[in-house]
Amino acid sequence: MKKTKTSQPSLFDESKRQKFVRLANARSSRAIRAIQSLRHLANKRSYSYNQHDVDLLFDTLAGEVGKSRNVFIDNNKSGDIIILKE
Repeated sequence: MKKTKTSQPSLFDESKRQKFVRLANARSSRAIRAIQSLRHLANKRSYSYNQHDVDLLFDTLAGEVGKSRNVFIDNNKSGDIIILKE
């Protein structure tokens, strides 16, 4: 039986750009959902926290985002702007 080619390219056929877009969208979506879930911790009826806790949490998150961004900047010395579209 002869195999027919599907209209959707396999993961082996995707370009580096397509792979970047696919993974960046999936990973950033997961990260955004995780960050959004932190909002539930703001419920004072269920959790106890102070301003120091809040500052530490968000400063740590901002620091990690900054480190990740810097990796892209360091690897993108050509000055090209990365846009997540194919």
